[in-house]
Amino acid sequence: MVFNEEMIRDSLRERLIGGDIFFLETVDSTNTYTQELIRKGAGGGSVIIADHQSKGKGRFGRSWFSPAGTGLWMSVILKGIGNETSANTVNYVCILSVVEAINDLISIKSEIKWPNDILLNKKKICGVLSEMVSSENEKNLVIAGIGLNINQTLDDFPAELREIATSLRIISGSEYVREEVIIKILKSLEKNYRLAIDEGTDFIFKKWLKQCTTVGKKVRVVTSERHFDGIAEAVKPDGRLVLRDEKNEIKEVTPIDIIQIIEYIS
Repeated sequence: MVFNEEMIRDSLRERLIGGDIFFLETVDSTNTYTQELIRKGAGGGSVIIADHQSKGKGRFGRSWFSPAGTGLWMSVILKGIGNETSANTVNYVCILSVVEAINDLISIKSEIKWPNDILLNKKKICGVLSEMVSSENEKNLVIAGIGLNINQTLDDFPAELREIATSLRIISGSEYVREEVIIKILKSLEKNYRLAIDEGTDFIFKKWLKQCTTVGKKVRVVTSERHFDGIAEAVKPDGRLVLRDEKNEIKEVTPIDIIQIIEYIS
């Protein structure tokens, strides 16, 4: 076994998230694999964990570097919250949960970069990709894909990623037991998912927003058609980023519009 499956299952037994766990040695993408599981009847709370991804999914069809034995490449099936018709709230829940788990593991505080990245020391350590799906039995499911760099050294990353990516091991100098990180994240995820259900989507969005450091910064927004600079003034609950550009005009962009967002120190 690549993972200590019994350790993970025992820690999550009787829980809403993690009652059904699929362990994979290698897969193209856990999100893609999960879509097939949903077609076969898998439901909310199911977790898919891979040791290696050959085509880990990022935004806009980009790949996520997912070498064996080093990180967490995981997808979770969650039911949409309330009357949500998008994956926004689930995305907030997942990002916030990973941030809380990271902050519990390391002394340096992580930060959220809009729309779905987590940074440590200004470098990317985690990305979350949430996708709406449906099946014959469920019409409001979200696949939340989480890619977290845990035990990579700098030499493990391709040259083009070494300036922009990091891992828990690089930051702390210590190796981590991946099973313990998985359990911590999934317990945090269940706590915040239940909070979103009980307290409402606005409550969880405000918790997410407190951790988002994009607001207040000067940013360059790059879309398929244009790019412009501005000050990020707010994020709306539906995921839109509100900017004031260099002409003092207000613009709003959605995560779907964005190809790249570059932050500057204001």
